[in-house]
Amino acid sequence: AQAQRISQFASNHLQLTRLETLGASEMTFRRVDLAALVRDAIEEGRLNGNAVTLEGARGPVWVMGDSASLASVIRHLLENAVKYGLGNEVNVSVARAADESGDAVLKVTDRGMGIKVDELRLVCDKFFRGKHQHVASGDGLGLALVREIVLLHRGNMSLDSEVGTG
Repeated sequence: AQAQRISQFASNHLQLTRLETLGASEMTFRRVDLAALVRDAIEEGRLNGNAVTLEGARGPVWVMGDSASLASVIRHLLENAVKYGLGNEVNVSVARAADESGDAVLKVTDRGMGIKVDELRLVCDKFFRGKHQHVASGDGLGLALVREIVLLHRGNMSLDSEVGTG
């Protein structure tokens, strides 16, 4: 288990450093079905015993993006939601924004411990581990990596949380 954590830390740190240094230059942007990537990640998680449910998005939600990087974003978000969700179900939705932008919107919802207000702005910082870090292992790089990939795709990331409700 320790060797796996060290390997995961090294992999995440290397990926984040490459993205910060090289930006999107090593990404291949093409038309990608975001909903299919989510379904694949959910299926992969089910094999590991995770309870994640996809809401809506029965059809494709096409975006321009790097498939591997977007899959990494989805995997990190789902792993975080499961890890801090206290065993409760995690819901994921993929849809088009209702506004005129028509942007793709990926929403991951858990019903776990939640995040304190003063920590919300810090959770995407490199190496930040909240006060509940003892509940689950992690390296403080997952959400930093997610934010970097989202920004390189010219996307936005927001986080809503309330202590005790997820």
